[in-house]
Amino acid sequence: MVYTIEEIKEKVRPIAEKYEVPKIYIFGSYAKGQADSESDVDILYQKKGSKVIGFVKYEFQEELEKTLGLETDIITLESLNHEKNREHLPLFIGRVEHDKVLIYEK
Repeated sequence: MVYTIEEIKEKVRPIAEKYEVPKIYIFGSYAKGQADSESDVDILYQKKGSKVIGFVKYEFQEELEKTLGLETDIITLESLNHEKNREHLPLFIGRVEHDKVLIYEK
């Protein structure tokens, strides 16, 4: 199953509200309109101000995967802005920042 960005927005909204996540973006193949039946959904979310803390991250990810019926990779917005990550992963972070599409905002 390949979703449109609008379909992903609709499916993710109740989960974002449940966990009080301020912002959620997608990046990668779905954000670029290049997703196919083998694609996972790459999720970037704002941890600060949310209930996604500690092991709750795994519950959050599991709920996203169950709802979408697809594997997800999730990373936090805060990890993108972490100095060490910026130093060691500049190309990856640059791609994420370039490709990200906002799908939910509180």
